[in-house]
Amino acid sequence: MNPTFIQRFTNNGNNQPQAGTPLTLTNDISTTQALNYTGFSGGNIILPSGSSITSLTFYGSDKQDGSYAPVYDGTLAGPVAQTIVSIDASVHAVGVPIPDACFGYAALKIVANTTGSALATLKG
Repeated sequence: MNPTFIQRFTNNGNNQPQAGTPLTLTNDISTTQALNYTGFSGGNIILPSGSSITSLTFYGSDKQDGSYAPVYDGTLAGPVAQTIVSIDASVHAVGVPIPDACFGYAALKIVANTTGSALATLKG
């Protein structure tokens, strides 16, 4: 096995994607909605067409109502963030992958550059 890849084993049973979970994202960690990530190993944040969200920063916690800290990858260069570029949001939605560095957290909060709706699809 290549040591640069994460081998994921989860406990959600059938290893099938979960139906989309609606999220309200804001630009403030205290008001953005928490996402239960327990038992999942990956997924996507789907931004609808017309969204004005252009960046997502990920925060993790050991429980949904816990304290959230910035998620860092192996470089510790800064909190894990996804920049959404070159989107023709008027034409289609865009799926943004949840970074591998989020794998070990039970809950996530995703802070956007502006308030908007999203859909989280999770896979175990």
